[in-house]
Amino acid sequence: MKLISGNEAIARGALDAGVSFFSACPITPIVELADILAEEMPKRGGKFIQMEDTTAGMGAVVGASAVGLKAMTATSGPGFSHIQELIGYASINHIPLVAVQVMTMGPSTGLINLPMQGDIMQARWGGNGDYQIIVLVPSSPKEAYELTITAFNMSEKYRLPVVILVDQMIASMREIVDFRENPKITHRTPPRHHFILSGQPVGSDGLPTHDHKEIKDLNYQAINNWDAIDRIISQYEMDDANVAIISYGITARAAKAAVKIMRGKKQKVGLLKITTLWPWPRDEILKIEKKIHKVVVAETNWGQMFKGLRGMCPTNIDIRSVIRLDGKLLTPKEIINGITA
Repeated sequence: MKLISGNEAIARGALDAGVSFFSACPITPIVELADILAEEMPKRGGKFIQMEDTTAGMGAVVGASAVGLKAMTATSGPGFSHIQELIGYASINHIPLVAVQVMTMGPSTGLINLPMQGDIMQARWGGNGDYQIIVLVPSSPKEAYELTITAFNMSEKYRLPVVILVDQMIASMREIVDFRENPKITHRTPPRHHFILSGQPVGSDGLPTHDHKEIKDLNYQAINNWDAIDRIISQYEMDDANVAIISYGITARAAKAAVKIMRGKKQKVGLLKITTLWPWPRDEILKIEKKIHKVVVAETNWGQMFKGLRGMCPTNIDIRSVIRLDGKLLTPKEIINGITA
């Protein structure tokens, strides 16, 4: 057991997962994470490279993963915009990698020391075209550690980029983490064949293709792969609930406290804490629709998740948005007010 920050937890998770290549451009607040990896990776035979900018850092990660290394980068704020093209490139080439994005108040440079959850849609739709990636959102340093290992495992299993979205508050806060129950770690076999990397669809011969059938098959293969991805729901408390709070990341902590308060008042309020943000946990959301009459979506942005859920929920369900946009965290009281108003 150890008192560590979310940044330290991610670094330790990456090391325990066997990360062998890390490159990035330092940016607050991921410097602590990078400092730990810079010190520890050479001791384990890994490579740490500080690049001249964020795009170059991501490009090096793509190349390292393509030749068989477990590769990772990290950034924050507008640095996430810089790596979007290469996330799409890794996706079309089925290159596994892990990218950490610490969410701060934006847009642009914004305020790097204030929390905001404004990157959840960019994580999924930030690049051009249709592509699939996995996005995980921890709500504590412990989850940050566990999900970092899970991110490497999922990237290897599905051969996709995995993004870890971390609230600035989670990255900086310190909590006790028990490392005795580590997630299982998968091991990757390095490539043993020559192959071509291209930003174009690749056919069965390994070369770029313009054949319509091959392109169609590739796209449907990607869709089927996306549908098969295991969603992680870290907390699902809906057994007797008729009101549901849906939240993620740092805001889910306030949501959990709100549920406890309302349960103490004999109110049947439940919590759906989402950890796999993308692929969208549609099945879990559809389950709760059958037995609840009110949904409150709590997040610190302009209601990005709320807008998506509103289109899914039947018209007979009262779905509400509780948001905060001033750089402060939502409180349990504000969430409860969203339920009772």
